[in-house]
Amino acid sequence: MDSLKSLVSVKDFEREAAKNLAKGAYDYYRAGANASVTLQDNENAFQKLYLKTRVLAPRGPVTLETTIMGTKVNTPICIASTAFHRMAYPAEGELATARAAQAYLHTPIKLSSWSTTPLEDVAAQAPDCLKFMQIYLSKIPEVNKDLFMRVKNAGYKQLHLTTDTQILGKRENDVRNNFSLPPGLTMANYNKYQKSHGEEANIKSSGKDSGLAEYVKNHKDANIGWEVIGEMKRASGMPVVAKGVMCAEDALIAIENGADAIFVSNHGARQLDTTPATIEVLDEVIQAVRSSPRPTVEVYFDGGVRRGSDILKALALGAQAVFLGRAILWGLAAGGQKGVERVLEILNEELKEAMMMTGCSSIEDVRKKGKTLFYAEDEIYRPRL
Repeated sequence: MDSLKSLVSVKDFEREAAKNLAKGAYDYYRAGANASVTLQDNENAFQKLYLKTRVLAPRGPVTLETTIMGTKVNTPICIASTAFHRMAYPAEGELATARAAQAYLHTPIKLSSWSTTPLEDVAAQAPDCLKFMQIYLSKIPEVNKDLFMRVKNAGYKQLHLTTDTQILGKRENDVRNNFSLPPGLTMANYNKYQKSHGEEANIKSSGKDSGLAEYVKNHKDANIGWEVIGEMKRASGMPVVAKGVMCAEDALIAIENGADAIFVSNHGARQLDTTPATIEVLDEVIQAVRSSPRPTVEVYFDGGVRRGSDILKALALGAQAVFLGRAILWGLAAGGQKGVERVLEILNEELKEAMMMTGCSSIEDVRKKGKTLFYAEDEIYRPRL
């Protein structure tokens, strides 16, 4: 941990992670779709929101406590679902990530369907954390039903249905690298179904495309519509979150079809390139939800978060929770469990600092002040060069 203290930002961790990762793994984690325009915009768009410094404001203790769907949590910063953690840290992968979540503020954590560690093993390492499961639906209904029951029995509290991967966005380096999982790694949650149901758990390229793109085409169920939200809720008895919503229209349709929360995400800019940054559409989605027949539905957020001030901005616009994807992977690749803990520490501390400097002492305070934390565009003085 001492050596990690010299890493003081998420960007520092990415540089350190790049030293430790195989080229194919680093390219896979950092890839955006096509020309990666949206990948850059996801980060850069935060800079368009200018925060107002408030001085000599009340300076009581700053707390990050809040709730997620009625459950108290110590921080609104959550670990997002990202695949294949054993490529970043072969010794433990998702186990190290879960231990970090348990160790640092009992951080809420979401596991990917494409975890390289079984969901039950991951859950056991984070017993006191609020846990969610990201879902890609198999073409085999029996596999989905059994997976839902495993998730529920292991203590996960929400299913997050990824809605934006009917096909996989073109990640050019993955195609160039003929991306496959390294030998010995599988989609561990599907290992039990290979013999019994013929479901595939391995990712191997035929040489024509990325192995993951081939897997999605052959095994992921793309023949679904909004009605699947209700079907999942009935089959699992769990809340279902619609992940991948990027406009007001889809937010309203998701709510109409029973979604228990809306997740604003463009899949880490890995699907449709030149779509807006997530922070640019968050307000539109929030406003649509607030004007819907179910205005208390929560909205979650990810995309381009690299600073605590980014998190503050998303919360001020109305996000209930903010999820970290690549930042966690860089921490894991740089230092395993301790690397993830250090990334969480940096971003939680940066969030507290940004709250203090904008006159906020709690997450409730941030939400109450909302857009008043920002300058309106016409209030910003930009000197001519």
